[in-house]
Amino acid sequence: MKLSRIPLRLALTSGAALLALGLAAWQLGRLVVVPSISSPEPTALAPDPETTGSTNGPSSETNRSVTLSPDRAVALETACQRLAGDLDLVHRDAILDAMIAEFAASDLAGALAWLAHRESSSVVQGLRSRLLHRWAQVDARAAANWVSQLAPGSDRQAAIDNLAAVWGASDLPAATAWAQQTLAVSERDAALLSMAYEATRTQPTLAIQIASELPGGTARNDLLVHAVSQWAAQAPAAAAGWAGQVVDPIQRERVLAAVATAWGNTDPLAAGTFAVKTMTAGRSQDDAVVGIVQRWAQSDPENAAAWVLQFPAGPLQDAALQNLVQLWTDQDAAQAGAWLKGLAPGPGRDLAIETFATKLVPSFPQSAAQWAETIANDSSRLRELEAIGEGWMAIDPSTARVWIAQAGLSESVKSRLLALGQPR
Repeated sequence: MKLSRIPLRLALTSGAALLALGLAAWQLGRLVVVPSISSPEPTALAPDPETTGSTNGPSSETNRSVTLSPDRAVALETACQRLAGDLDLVHRDAILDAMIAEFAASDLAGALAWLAHRESSSVVQGLRSRLLHRWAQVDARAAANWVSQLAPGSDRQAAIDNLAAVWGASDLPAATAWAQQTLAVSERDAALLSMAYEATRTQPTLAIQIASELPGGTARNDLLVHAVSQWAAQAPAAAAGWAGQVVDPIQRERVLAAVATAWGNTDPLAAGTFAVKTMTAGRSQDDAVVGIVQRWAQSDPENAAAWVLQFPAGPLQDAALQNLVQLWTDQDAAQAGAWLKGLAPGPGRDLAIETFATKLVPSFPQSAAQWAETIANDSSRLRELEAIGEGWMAIDPSTARVWIAQAGLSESVKSRLLALGQPR
């Protein structure tokens, strides 16, 4: 019988009946006592009479021996044994989540202490992470005191990051003070990074403030980009004003691009104008503008196209036009074609038609060829006609050969195209 088809409590105990009986007999009804977890020397986390009893206030849980009820010990033992060989990670995670949800707050410290004596495995690590996450939600300071007892290493850092993310989401000032006052420098910076990322969802300006206090580097710069992007989604003008004051030119371009991209979701014209006017010409600006055009084209391709046509001729307009026409053709080829017919002759029109024809080839090669014939530039027209011939031969050789024979292509190109698909 599969574990997922029976109730959770039965699933976690049916395969461990002997173990449950043994534990129950041994304990004679008493609680299972695990090693004491004592509080560290007095620090900034020392109990505050005014906050004792609050959800995240100081707790005496870590000042006495922690206990774990026998049925919870059985559940943990069974999970470690049964799920160790479960290769279905989604199923395994669902079982662990459901099991931890049944643990009382008073069981969390004892469960973590029990796991400390188990050999590390993916199941043990998953349980530890979930237990600490839950504990941080119900009593973050007690969880912090427990974390402070862990030996330095990857497990301790993972626990710190886990606690920081959860605590930072519920009480960022308290979590930040804990990290700054009690952790070693490397641990503190990693914890603040976790907190700041969590804060970007609801308090992006605070996340930016935290990031500004971290040492420079890729991690901090990436956080700033993410945070300002979240800020721009809520208050684009304010975020834009801050981004323009960033001193480092490379990082400034990154945050300006993040603002423009996020702004483009709500006001693409303002976002595009901002990107064109404030960003330095180059790859970052091109990417930002193209990203805005892509989003704009999905909701209002005609106005997006009119805006793009105002750009001066060059790589930026070319990239924006190509992306616009590709998306528009996918959405409504007839509408895109009608727009193309109204374009004035010039390089922009040629590029747009070339892009349009290329998109049509897989489904409508004959129409693609007719459009390509209207490209004014000779080299562009011949290049596109040759590409259409190659694509057409791949999907309908017999019809393609008829067209190639009368197409305005050189004899050498026709010979090459007609030879495609022939046995060698």
